[in-house]
Amino acid sequence: MAITTDKKPLDSLYKAVSFQIKIDKKPLDSSYEVNKVIAFKEINKLGRARIHILGGDYTTNSFVESESEVFDPGNEVEIKLGYDQKYTLVFQGIILKHSISVKEGYLRKKTRSQLIIECVDKAVVLKNSFTNTIYREKTDNQIMSNLINQVDGLTSAIETTDYEHSVLPKYNISDWDFVLERAKYNGLLVLNSNNKISIKNPSVSSITPEVTLLNGAGTISFEAHLNSTNQFNSIKLQSRDSFNDEVFNKVGSPPDEIVTNETDNAKSISKNTSPSEVEINLPQDVDSNELKVLADSLIKLSRLQRVFGRVKFKGVLDIDLDSVVALSGFGKRFDGNVYVSGLYHEIEEGKIFTEIEFGLEENFFNPKEIFDVNQITKDISGLHIGEVTQINNDPKNQNKIKVVIPVLNDQGDGIWASLTHAYTGDESGAFVIPEVGSQVVVSFIAENLKHPVVLGCLYTSTKKPYTSTEEENNLKAFVTRSKMKIEFNEEEKEISISTPEGNSIVLNENKQEILIEDQNDNQIKTSSSGIELKSKKDIKITSGGSLQLSAQGKVDISSTADLSVKGLNINQEADVGFSAKATANLELNSSGVAVLKGSIIQIN
Repeated sequence: MAITTDKKPLDSLYKAVSFQIKIDKKPLDSSYEVNKVIAFKEINKLGRARIHILGGDYTTNSFVESESEVFDPGNEVEIKLGYDQKYTLVFQGIILKHSISVKEGYLRKKTRSQLIIECVDKAVVLKNSFTNTIYREKTDNQIMSNLINQVDGLTSAIETTDYEHSVLPKYNISDWDFVLERAKYNGLLVLNSNNKISIKNPSVSSITPEVTLLNGAGTISFEAHLNSTNQFNSIKLQSRDSFNDEVFNKVGSPPDEIVTNETDNAKSISKNTSPSEVEINLPQDVDSNELKVLADSLIKLSRLQRVFGRVKFKGVLDIDLDSVVALSGFGKRFDGNVYVSGLYHEIEEGKIFTEIEFGLEENFFNPKEIFDVNQITKDISGLHIGEVTQINNDPKNQNKIKVVIPVLNDQGDGIWASLTHAYTGDESGAFVIPEVGSQVVVSFIAENLKHPVVLGCLYTSTKKPYTSTEEENNLKAFVTRSKMKIEFNEEEKEISISTPEGNSIVLNENKQEILIEDQNDNQIKTSSSGIELKSKKDIKITSGGSLQLSAQGKVDISSTADLSVKGLNINQEADVGFSAKATANLELNSSGVAVLKGSIIQIN
């Protein structure tokens, strides 16, 4: 059952209305005739206020109220409203805009000539700050706290988030929008009031309402909607681990704490507008734990849009964002405690009015659809330049290399990026890794900053190709750091493999030859003329089995020095004739039997 309170708008009936405005901590001079003051705040928006001051004198052709330095942009502003001189702070911030408005009929009606001072919370600095950076080993609450605490005069209270990002880039997005993005990701709401940012889960459970609003009795207007448009019975997200080729799913859990009464719960009103389970496939890899956080967030934001409404009543100044009010007399679908998501205090002509919003309006976060799987984080499109800083020791063993991407304003040594290859296989493929210091082209899977991919390398003024480009473009080559080369010459129809010391293999189709040379001037050449082996030193041929030499033509074995033939048995046979000559001595010698046979034997 909802907790109620006896406090009602009519409690201020017959009480004198009062207000107090301070600029740079000094009360606004009473000579300024304040016509109207409005303070308005909404969840996920900057707190703002507007002060209307009657001004201008057509009889003297002047507008002295606008000339005062009191109303210069940047001056601090504090606005309090109250009854019987008892004030409640409704706005703190700074002057954002200084305007004058002179409308038709100003000669007859003084209120048509005004100085209008528009004010904004100090958190506006976040809206105008576009920082690019990379967060490592940080939770979302730590990241949001870091951004908010950099603004002077701004305080924060941020609910703890559990998931820790190994790396989370921030790129081309204002600090304010980035805070909203991270809060939405965790199903949290951002409340900006009086130079403070609170980021928390909404709840009406166990909270005493600030006021009970009755149908009548001080209520000026009321509007409410019970909407099944974005109500889902169940939301299941599916992602994958591309490296390990695994698919996993996470189902969003409904929030434990309600933010509106449960007379018509989400499942009952969505039974005819939503399937039993909505399954969404994400185009990028998302960690299993992170996927659960996102699934819970989506179902929670869906529930927040179930009931939305506005109610205006005689001013109650104790209400602020994150307050709870009780509704009574509006029917069972809307009676009960509701969460204040928008707030407007207005004083004009001696009267104070308050208007609140409760629940979240449909598509409150302004996506085209409630689910935009490509907008999990701020997208980054196009191709970007990076520099390789490390090629080994990937902490996740996913064969990634570390790259610094200047556009991200990375103050560290880079982020781990996947590397594309021309061909991959199981313990096979093209294994060519860029050198540290190489300039590379980087893209992002599904335009997600958390998933960079190195597409290739670029030459630079300091890292030039080893040869110039010619119009014919006949030369292709692969050259390593130590100048080992594989070259392809289209004109010569030649492939060469060489080392820096002169070892090479050249296959030339035009010359019809293969040439193998080493740094010692040894050479093997195959051509249409045959095979040539050349060496300035010894040539040794060793076989573990038989060695046979045969030819269709003549076989010559010659030496300018000694010629030695040795074997266990030597068998020489001639089909026609056999001749042995010596210009000096000829000696046949055996330590055993010597046999000389022939049909005719001639000696001398």
